[in-house]
Amino acid sequence: MNQPLLVLASETSSPMGSIALLRKSRPNASTEILFHKQWLKERSHSEMITLKTIESLNECGVSLEQLSGLAVGVGPGSFTGVRVAINFIRSLGYSLNIPITSLSSLLALAGPYLHPGEAPVLSMVNAYKNLLYVAAYQRTKEGKVQTLLEPQALTATVIESKINKPHLVVGDGWPVFANQFSPAFSQRNQILSEPTLYPLAKDLGALSLDMGCLAQTSDWSQVRPLYIRASEAEEKLKVGLLKPLPEL
Repeated sequence: MNQPLLVLASETSSPMGSIALLRKSRPNASTEILFHKQWLKERSHSEMITLKTIESLNECGVSLEQLSGLAVGVGPGSFTGVRVAINFIRSLGYSLNIPITSLSSLLALAGPYLHPGEAPVLSMVNAYKNLLYVAAYQRTKEGKVQTLLEPQALTATVIESKINKPHLVVGDGWPVFANQFSPAFSQRNQILSEPTLYPLAKDLGALSLDMGCLAQTSDWSQVRPLYIRASEAEEKLKVGLLKPLPEL
């Protein structure tokens, strides 16, 4: 790596939207967060994302042409929110012809707590309909991130049956569904007094750089959302509560 890597990251899968600009000067150097902005306005992600990107680049004196790559959280989460970041990053990737790293938003949520040799992290996000989006990750002593439980939508009962070893629990799913887990589950796992509720762009970008993901990226056309389950409208259509539009 002759020049520092500059990555613009975006995450809008939850009510908390965010954008971050990160730099890595050399392979073994720590990742620097040059800029990070977040907002808690679920219905205005599409309005905020361009504005905050312009702010980040101007404040840091960086042009779009200087970016080495892009990173985006692909969900699961809000169906509309996931599309905002993906469409934005895909457009930049296409126009700038630079690689895109797409990572699960559940991995971004776990990112700050993944330390070599320490307990695995269980990300739980409220998926509504009595379900949680869940995944588990661990960083090995060598620093490699491993997926212990692939992202999926499960009930609290099924999650408890799958998680037998102590984990650190993060995400907005725990405060909502805590009463559906047994006391033994709460005692066995580490529940933070102030848990991280939402995935953030700064953690997403740091993962993309620290994991060397820029060498494993795809072009804009291959970036796809990770929905896991159908939207409410699709579910209603499936069971006949909605009728498809007539052909014209």
